[in-house]
Amino acid sequence: MARKPRIEFPGALYHVFARGNHRNHIFLTPNDYEKYLSLLERYKERYSFRLYAYALLNNHLHLLIETADIPLSKIMQGIQQTYTQFFNWKYGKVGHLFQGRYKAIICQKDTYLLELMRYIHLNPIRAGLVKSIVNYPWTSYCSYLKDRKDKLIDADVVLAQFGHDRKTARRYYQQFVRAGIMKNHGEFTDEMVDTRILGDQGFVEKVQQQEDEVRHDKYVISEKPELKKILETVCLSKGTVSVMIKSNVKIDDVVSARRVFIYIARIYFGYQLKEIALFLGIDTTTVMKSVRVMADRIRKERHIKEDIEWMLRKMGNLECQA
Repeated sequence: MARKPRIEFPGALYHVFARGNHRNHIFLTPNDYEKYLSLLERYKERYSFRLYAYALLNNHLHLLIETADIPLSKIMQGIQQTYTQFFNWKYGKVGHLFQGRYKAIICQKDTYLLELMRYIHLNPIRAGLVKSIVNYPWTSYCSYLKDRKDKLIDADVVLAQFGHDRKTARRYYQQFVRAGIMKNHGEFTDEMVDTRILGDQGFVEKVQQQEDEVRHDKYVISEKPELKKILETVCLSKGTVSVMIKSNVKIDDVVSARRVFIYIARIYFGYQLKEIALFLGIDTTTVMKSVRVMADRIRKERHIKEDIEWMLRKMGNLECQA
């Protein structure tokens, strides 16, 4: 039976699972674990996704990822391929490191986020590797117990559900995870209406509707223009000038045009955050926030996407699919 296509759209929360080919080890030394974490950090900066949790075990791994506008398939392709090349080069091996394609279940965030966090963080205990989770160094659990923020892990969203005071929230989260040790946590498969989706019937229907909208997008991008050309087209569409967009002006129309430019450059043509920031003379955090703001607006206001499609056609970079 053919596999169902992955469901991908901005803002989706995924529980990602990948296993070593033939259940072989994918991490052999501490350096291997560190390499994989460095790749997560590199691609997180490049693609602006949120990482809530991870657990790296000797022959498999778990990730809890919320995408922005770069699809999960592109994120995971970069991470898995780069790590496989590193592993094969280091150990003189060839061929597949991972068993088939990774498994990714899209999850209802408000219902399952905390249980998925606990499930992932307790994975080493269920595997019999340690008796205390704090003794296992290759999960994100300890990132939730630190005073300072970990740039790899987006802990604030989770900790906010345990209290407004960070110190108190950390303590309650630790208690929450410990309480799960005595429970039998499966993979929630008995609760799944669609094997690709973890959520109630209403959530499943909403996700499937969004999947249909994405699948029926009738356009495809061809070549990658220079940032200058993208900016000129946005200015023409928005009735402003490039010097305004590249300034720190806070006029609403200029801010809106600047965000459109950032969104097109980042999402449609894959320019890196640093490239866009340098071109505009702003910081990468502002670029990242602009992408997220635009993604939210596009989901709510259909005409914005239509405006963007007009700009892409104007640049000669948007064609109808056959």
